Amino acid sequence: MNIQQLDTERILISLSQNDMAHCCISFDDLSMSDEHSSRVLKQLMIKAAASTGASFSGKQVIIEAMKYDSGCLLLITLKDKAHKRKVYRVSRARDIISFSFGNAEDFLRCMAALYRLGEKRIRSSAFLCENKYYLVINSYIAIKNNVVRTAMEFAVCKADGRVFAAHLAEHGRMLASGNAIAQIGAPLTERR
Repeated sequence: MNIQQLDTERILISLSQNDMAHCCISFDDLSMSDEHSSRVLKQLMIKAAASTGASFSGKQVIIEAMKYDSGCLLLITLKDKAHKRKVYRVSRARDIISFSFGNAEDFLRCMAALYRLGEKRIRSSAFLCENKYYLVINSYIAIKNNVVRTAMEFAVCKADGRVFAAHLAEHGRMLASGNAIAQIGAPLTERR
């Protein structure tokens, strides 16, 4: 067993397989609702307090367990009870719409048409996946109907935007990100 104080609020306890066997606990059974593991965790906290000099009284204690190949890591975080947790909320979820293009010509014509619409604040990404081109528009501002109508002249709209966008990010090759419409559409609409 190795006990290490990371900072004033956090203590890391490393338990090997032998330590866990000695305490008769397993990673899958670690829970404060289980009487035996609760007792073992409290004993480990007492040992941690003795070896680091940390005080648990008057503190909120958060215990996180992480499995690794030769045992278990316990991260103990101490917070003042008066400490309030900060909660952040996004006022509005992002709109995510994915479009699939049958060929490169339709993809490029669509990018040029969308760029000509003049929507500068649309976050978009372009992907190549399984020999098809995809445009993913994700924006915190409402995506205007004229953007969707213009894209649908050249492409097929995918039903579940979030899931499909995650699939493309994982399996596809990213062609442009941030503002793909401007990155790809601008050179296509320049006058020569």
